[in-house]
Amino acid sequence: YPTTLAPTAYPTTLAPTRAPVTGTLSEKYVKFINLRGTPSRQFRIDNISIRDSRVSVTKATENAGTNNQEIVYSVSLQRYDLDGGGEGNDSLSFKVRFRALNKVAYQRCTGNCATATGGSAALANGNGGQFGATDGVLDYGESLIFTIEDISLVADEGFEAEFIGFNSIWTTGGHYVIGSGTGNAKGIRKGHGRMWIDPVQELQLTSTERRRRVRDLIGNFRVYGYR
Repeated sequence: YPTTLAPTAYPTTLAPTRAPVTGTLSEKYVKFINLRGTPSRQFRIDNISIRDSRVSVTKATENAGTNNQEIVYSVSLQRYDLDGGGEGNDSLSFKVRFRALNKVAYQRCTGNCATATGGSAALANGNGGQFGATDGVLDYGESLIFTIEDISLVADEGFEAEFIGFNSIWTTGGHYVIGSGTGNAKGIRKGHGRMWIDPVQELQLTSTERRRRVRDLIGNFRVYGYR
């Protein structure tokens, strides 16, 4: 009689599963404030002054004297407890890159309706404490652009550091555009003092008026891991 054989079973290999995260989340928020074109005594990181030996800020110029001149600020916080382990043996370092544009096409407004597009590389000027394009101030159609790079954390195994964003800078009064785009950048009209914004990974600040002064950049980091 015909018989029906059971299908042969073949071994299968399952993809390895990732071990679940165990332990308690430990996190610390680290803010730097008052970064100026030329680093000054007003600079602090996690409320520790630049005058403290654990804090270092150096300034380097790339492509000096050209329209492609950029400035890089190297910041480090050393011999500090960043992972919640109770020992001052951690460190955080990063770089803030500053570059400038001119001939930016802009349209100002108040709200998420402004425009800032195009532009040509300009000399980033950090002399005298201000951030400026070419001559140390910010004129209409000029932009300042700030980014973070080379984040390095030395802490207990499994801990990481991430940049949350820039969220404030000091300016003289006037109309500004935050970000870039056509009709969807943020337009701000303000008086002298701090400009507060939602955190951004790249801060592009465009002036729509002449001879504006800009300084005292603020940025935020998060250090986190599990214990």
